[in-house]
Amino acid sequence: MKILLSNDDGYKSGRLLMLKDILSLYGDVYVSAPYKEASGSSVSLSLHNKIKYKVIDKNILAIKGTPADSVACGISYFKDVDFDLVVTGINYGYNASKDTLFSGTVGAAIIGSLNNIKTIALSSYHKEDEYLENKTKEILEYVFKNKLLDIAPLLNINIPNGIPKGIKVAKLSTSLKGDYVIDTLKEFEHARDISKMDYCENSDIKLLMDGYYTITALKPSFIDEDKNHKLQEVLNNGN
Repeated sequence: MKILLSNDDGYKSGRLLMLKDILSLYGDVYVSAPYKEASGSSVSLSLHNKIKYKVIDKNILAIKGTPADSVACGISYFKDVDFDLVVTGINYGYNASKDTLFSGTVGAAIIGSLNNIKTIALSSYHKEDEYLENKTKEILEYVFKNKLLDIAPLLNINIPNGIPKGIKVAKLSTSLKGDYVIDTLKEFEHARDISKMDYCENSDIKLLMDGYYTITALKPSFIDEDKNHKLQEVLNNGN
């Protein structure tokens, strides 16, 4: 298996290097990751600037751009490699709820998916975790053994803090309030109020807090097919 690995925390991230070693058990791993930390970049691309890069070794690129740039550039640079899988992460902090919209980790994964490559975005608790390597091995083994990517080719996976209780398919939780508050007269501060989050039983936030791995199938599209059909009905009726 040929695997392209990226993240949004930079090519020197300890979690990326750990993930590279784990993925090496499954195939040949190529790395194309941001030169420095670029969290919150979503699917942002550097469309109006040339993207500089540094060759760390023959299979590792450091991209002076966004996480999405990193995957796009990696696919182009390693043009003779027919990638079977793109993996992004492991992110420092969960990419659950609406964070999936802003996440550079998920954004990079979406670029893989748009290139018709099966893709996994991996995230975990923001603090150090002595069990993270074993947990990562466990969840990846489960995904590959059960061929989950054949069912859902873009997976967002979160690894819980502590010893996992099991694996759950989760829906994205929703937030009821904005995350920015005025700190001074001329500054805003990011200040999420988790008490305003949706804690229904199968939401990712609730399941992570309860100690489960969460797996959510994503798709790189904003289209609401049901609403599109209803709009078409109105147009067809001449209203």
